[in-house]
Amino acid sequence: MWAQGERAWGICDICGERVKRNEMAPIVIKGKTIGVLACPSCWSEDHPQNWVGINMPPTRIAIRNPRPETALDSAWAFPPVPFETYSKLQGVSPR
Repeated sequence: MWAQGERAWGICDICGERVKRNEMAPIVIKGKTIGVLACPSCWSEDHPQNWVGINMPPTRIAIRNPRPETALDSAWAFPPVPFETYSKLQGVSPR
């Protein structure tokens, strides 16, 4: 028969001290238990630094009252080709 409740004893996985089982707590790293039970003197909560860079939403910057660019040159990734130059290259005549 197994001991239950207040009569159960456990051994701390960190320091090896004999402690009541109901006083022991699991060690948690990055929100997951790692299977190690610790006494109250050895137990520490999950450190916030372990969560840096996890589940971070992408940074999106919203612009209040946006306006389109009015300069024609900045709207193109390359300078526009006039129709005359394009028609000479392709052999197309204007209507």
